[in-house]
Amino acid sequence: YFCSKGLTSSTSTQYRTVGYTITLNAGNKTDSVEVKLGGTYVKEISQVKKDGYTYVLRRAKLSLLQSLFNGNSAITWNQIYCSKNTYKFDAIMTVVENGKQLCGTVKESSSYRKISSDNNSYLFRNAAGIKNARKWAKPSDLDSFFNKSVVFAPVNYIKTQGEYAQGESGNVFCEGGNTYYVRKNSVVRLSFESYFTDAQDANQAFHPNCNIYNVTGWGDNQQYCTMQKANNASGERSIIIKDGTGTEKPLGILGTAAESTTDYSYCPNIFRSTARFNFNTPDGGVTYVNTEGRVYYDYMYPADFNDNSNLCDKSKGKNTSLSLISDGKAPEVYLPPYVAVMEEYYIPVSVIDNGSGIRSIALCRNDGMVIKQVNYSGRNTAISSEKDFMVPYDNYKYFIKAVDNVGNIYNSGYIVFSKPVAHTVNAYIAGGVNGYNSSIIAADVYGGNSEIAALAIMSEEDMNPSMKRVVFVNQSVMSHTMASGQYTYRYSFNPMYVLNGKPDGEYKIDVISGGKYVASDPVRLVLKKDTTIPIFSIKPEYDQKRWFKQDLGITVSAQDNYSGVNTILFMVNGTELKGTVSEKSGTKSGYYTIRSEGKNDVVISVSDYAGNVNIKKYSFLIDKTPPQVVLAKTFAKLGAANDIWLNKEGMRGEIHIADAASGMSEKKSDYLLYDRTSGSAREVEFEKIFNIESKDDGSVILSFSDEFIDSLSSARYTYMLDASDKTGNDIAQHMYLNVDYEAPKADHECSNPWNERTLKGNVHITDEHSGIASAEVYCGESCEYSVYDINKQEYVMNLDMSEHKYSTSDIYMRITDRAGNTADYPLAAGQGIQIRARVISFENEQPIFRAGENAGLRIEYSGDADVIKAVFPNELTQYDHTLDTQYDVSDKNTLYMTSNFRIPIKTRNGQYHVSVIVCKGDMSYTVYPSFEVYGCITERFRTRIR
Repeated sequence: YFCSKGLTSSTSTQYRTVGYTITLNAGNKTDSVEVKLGGTYVKEISQVKKDGYTYVLRRAKLSLLQSLFNGNSAITWNQIYCSKNTYKFDAIMTVVENGKQLCGTVKESSSYRKISSDNNSYLFRNAAGIKNARKWAKPSDLDSFFNKSVVFAPVNYIKTQGEYAQGESGNVFCEGGNTYYVRKNSVVRLSFESYFTDAQDANQAFHPNCNIYNVTGWGDNQQYCTMQKANNASGERSIIIKDGTGTEKPLGILGTAAESTTDYSYCPNIFRSTARFNFNTPDGGVTYVNTEGRVYYDYMYPADFNDNSNLCDKSKGKNTSLSLISDGKAPEVYLPPYVAVMEEYYIPVSVIDNGSGIRSIALCRNDGMVIKQVNYSGRNTAISSEKDFMVPYDNYKYFIKAVDNVGNIYNSGYIVFSKPVAHTVNAYIAGGVNGYNSSIIAADVYGGNSEIAALAIMSEEDMNPSMKRVVFVNQSVMSHTMASGQYTYRYSFNPMYVLNGKPDGEYKIDVISGGKYVASDPVRLVLKKDTTIPIFSIKPEYDQKRWFKQDLGITVSAQDNYSGVNTILFMVNGTELKGTVSEKSGTKSGYYTIRSEGKNDVVISVSDYAGNVNIKKYSFLIDKTPPQVVLAKTFAKLGAANDIWLNKEGMRGEIHIADAASGMSEKKSDYLLYDRTSGSAREVEFEKIFNIESKDDGSVILSFSDEFIDSLSSARYTYMLDASDKTGNDIAQHMYLNVDYEAPKADHECSNPWNERTLKGNVHITDEHSGIASAEVYCGESCEYSVYDINKQEYVMNLDMSEHKYSTSDIYMRITDRAGNTADYPLAAGQGIQIRARVISFENEQPIFRAGENAGLRIEYSGDADVIKAVFPNELTQYDHTLDTQYDVSDKNTLYMTSNFRIPIKTRNGQYHVSVIVCKGDMSYTVYPSFEVYGCITERFRTRIR
């Protein structure tokens, strides 16, 4: 909403808004339109009356303004959406005094693009012109409502959706969300879509023409750019804006494709960008892919990733990033060393895959036949099967085939079949990460010719960190957990349940079985337990609520009680930050530097070799950029060499200071003013220099206080404004102020000076500071003589106002200096004579005649004169010298009479003026009644004769 403002009807002077000039600035280009009130684009919505003023709120709709500027030659539609374009609303006003409009007639054309200024040379189109025309009762209020510069916040009218990864030959698996497992050295397709939220207008004007993948992870950062089809292009364009310099890169681009789709009801055109990459991330590593849709106006392509000169809008992907986890490791398969062949036998199979998870397990024969295959859904990292796979008793060889979700395959060796002849135990340990926290212990007991009587799995006192015996299993016939007469026995369990609550460390486990007549040799298994997360600390411990104005260096020191620190992951705003990592005395340290301005959301993740992870979140605030100062309104164009002068109203302009990060301080001590007029900087000592108005977006508006403005005298000043944001970043803004508070002066001290009796002569005008801008001479309310753009400190104006000798109105000069100060200088008081003369027709009172007709000269007079003369034009008196007449009014105060005269037959067609002259001594005053002649009365006689 924007305001116009005028005095209420109870006063003699009103300011009437007739329209608005709307100027659009985008980059270094400017375009403007003029719109009238009451139309589609600017609409009155309400009025508020306060302190004798009427405030009229006007509404301008942004979407219609965008269409208003659409197609202009100066600025394209795309540029309107640039992040820092500015609309400036400037009221077009006329001045009305005592019911009479002083600024001519405003002629509105049918087009909203222009308001004509024909016959309107005094139409004031800005705040300065209004102030020069008439003083406001409260001039200080005026600048709050005109010359409004409004920066519209950037709107993401372009959005992205549908980020996803696809593989070729089943090499990509999505765990859920944005986490994908990808087989190393395979091909992956990355796709996402861009569309316009403003589907009706934006989609008709241009297409998204740049979709970008920002890749971080292993190797150097890479950015890939795929261009969509533009209106003037035959196909898409793909480039690598930046690529890593290392020998190993996470992604290598193979090709791109761009297409549009109409599959969505809410937007007729969505643009899909697909790129094929060779995935080259080392096994276990993670590559983070951030998607971003961009539009560059005029279909300009960026020179590099940071080229924002032609950037219209951009939108990051719906989610933070796609995580591509490299999985080049096949599943691990655990089988017993041999299987009894006395009968058909179920093979115990344990499969572990800590990457993408297990897709299928199959029992295969050496001729390629699959005996049985079991498929699994989702990400299963550990599967144990007791009864799924049965080996028939025949002469073929058999093996186990395991496939993970990205296609890595593991083929076990052939299963060894044997017929045990003695009491033996076959046992293995499996599962876990890097040999820690095994989740399976399996034991197969073959009694041979002896029945199985017991199975014990335990550690001795000196074989574990607790120094106490740990019994995992104690099965026996005596406890009725085994059946008498049993010759084979299978048992498997998760040992971590037994070790729950026991210390981390290495446990040596013996598996022993006893029979009725014999005992087996023990099988030694080793289990390494580490379920404790690593610990870490950061130094220095920065205050997370404080803003810093420099890069933050952070050292992460991590250690682990047993398996050791494996990785330190330092993420800033969703992107991994590489640091310098070193190890010393069992402690792994990483040094990282945060350089990004704004709020940095930091996630530190430390893992040990057993897979335990410690995650902590931090937030660090950095603001290295000084605040931005915008000198609005009267200060906007003031520079070192400027010759712009300001009066008191001009000194009340606003100074906008904004800081996008930490925001601006509200403390008076953070805003200092230095006087550099003499060359050296000296702080201005004044109790209150500025009025400070805080804004919600972290910006402030400064204005000089009335007390400080009043303390200045007319002179040139060089000031330096020093402002600080909440972080302490300083900005020094020079202000070159030429102050002129004094109104211009006029006098008669010159050659041939002004004579109030003859109303002729020279007037001497001076202004020692800003100089004279204009001089206007008025007779009453009518401007009779004017000179503009004088631009001199001294000027002599020659005047001849003798025709107004008997005017009843005062004659005065209005002088305006270049700062806007105005002074009225009286030239002559109104005389006490009034006269009115007109030529009339006795038939219809209209001054239109034929030659030969009778007319009347009507004179109305009052005052103190000697003679009234009626002087007819020569074109008439040459045919009738008696037309000129004279009346003696020396002894009369009034005269009201009509003098008859005949228009000569030979008078030509046209307009004629009679001079009615009032004389008093050597002074005279003239009025000029007029009449028109068309045709001759003798024409009708000629017609009859014919």
